[in-house]
Amino acid sequence: MAKSEMDEARFEQCFDRFFRHHEEPTERAAKPRETASTSGGGFAQLMLTGDAVMVDAQIARAARTVGVRQVQYGFQRNILVGRILRELGMPDWDRDVAQLVDTGNDEDLAQWQATRNAVISKVKAVVDRQIDLYASNAAQQMREERLANIDIAAIRPEDRQAAIRLVRKMAKALATQHSRRRKRARRGQLDMRKTIRQAMPHEGIPFQLSWKQQSVDRPKFIVLCDVSRSVVNAAQFLLVLMYSLNEVVDQLHAFAFSDRLEDVGRVLDGDDIDVAIERILREVGFGSTSYGDAFSAFAERYMHLVDRHTSVIILGDGRNNYGDPQLDILDRIRRQSRRVVWLNPEAERSWGTGDSEMPAYRRFSTMARTCGSLSELQTIIGDMLRAPR
Repeated sequence: MAKSEMDEARFEQCFDRFFRHHEEPTERAAKPRETASTSGGGFAQLMLTGDAVMVDAQIARAARTVGVRQVQYGFQRNILVGRILRELGMPDWDRDVAQLVDTGNDEDLAQWQATRNAVISKVKAVVDRQIDLYASNAAQQMREERLANIDIAAIRPEDRQAAIRLVRKMAKALATQHSRRRKRARRGQLDMRKTIRQAMPHEGIPFQLSWKQQSVDRPKFIVLCDVSRSVVNAAQFLLVLMYSLNEVVDQLHAFAFSDRLEDVGRVLDGDDIDVAIERILREVGFGSTSYGDAFSAFAERYMHLVDRHTSVIILGDGRNNYGDPQLDILDRIRRQSRRVVWLNPEAERSWGTGDSEMPAYRRFSTMARTCGSLSELQTIIGDMLRAPR
């Protein structure tokens, strides 16, 4: 059942594709005269009867036989059309046409060619419909796999909207998984040891079942995103992902920085996410990065938001332009929070090169991971949601 505007639009599109009516031939072929020579077997005779229902049924059977529903790519169209026509006995049709040419029966020849062309058109329409239904989905899946696994920095501007849709899809999957874990946790798991122990006085008959429960909370997150030019792509996708998890996240505070730190939570809450991201990048992004200044500003204004239930996510390459890294503040954040997870879009081999402070920042983080692709980003956030309280 369609539950959203997007689902409803997809349903309408699929309904139209699957039940699309095809125009019948403008003129039904008349039944052949007894003198017409047709050696093409049952389907050839059926074609000339003008029974469109039976013709369609035979075409559908032939399409199933050749596996038309396994189509994955549009370029398979002509291959499948040819296979279906061979399954229907097209070589015999062509022999019939040759015989009609030899006998000089122009009327029968015209009738036969018109019917033959109409059937070929029907076969092409069947294949086109299956391509619409199945190949488009396969192509979409291939595109999503490519976007999920290429380097985030390599995502082209024209693919940005598709990548954002993919990130939202990832967030929905993560939210569903987390909701299921919470339901299982509330239900509990059978405690076999305790159940058996309690059954011992009753000759091993388990009159009373014991259950053990593990609390799965609604996590609290603080996100600090470097939105300087070098990592801006990763930052925007992380913000989209986190703000698409609002159903399972108890609290989420988001901050963006380059040359200064700004609370962007209100912008993300109030605007459409795409509009919000553009506004954040315009107002805060592309400056000269100072992680030390960002940590100092956070400690001065927002440290009260951090408690032992808070997971702090820092996304950035750790390149501090040779400024003070303020390691003592990062250490304070780590000690006051549940954990500090640093996500770096750069490959680990680049950490510590040039003005990178990553080796030092890594020592004061609970975990530091590379997140060069959307799939890696999804995996890391999924692991954080799975972690027990």
